[in-house]
Amino acid sequence: MSNAKFMSGSRALGLVCLFALSSPYIYNSVKQAYWTRRFRKLNMDEIISDRFTWLHHCMLRDEVERTLIQQASTTMKGNASDTL
Repeated sequence: MSNAKFMSGSRALGLVCLFALSSPYIYNSVKQAYWTRRFRKLNMDEIISDRFTWLHHCMLRDEVERTLIQQASTTMKGNASDTL
């Protein structure tokens, strides 16, 4: 009976030692997986934000060009009516 207790105790001690020795590696791999996923999401969010910023700048530039063209055409119409 004492031999069976000794074997189960040594088995538990072996598992505890294996866990204690492998826990830093397990922790590091879980931490790396977490941060890799987190930075991928952050990178995707930054790319999307940059694209929206670019689109906003293009829309503003187009609006300015459209306004300048309208002003130029009304100025030309005014000048043409003055000369006639």
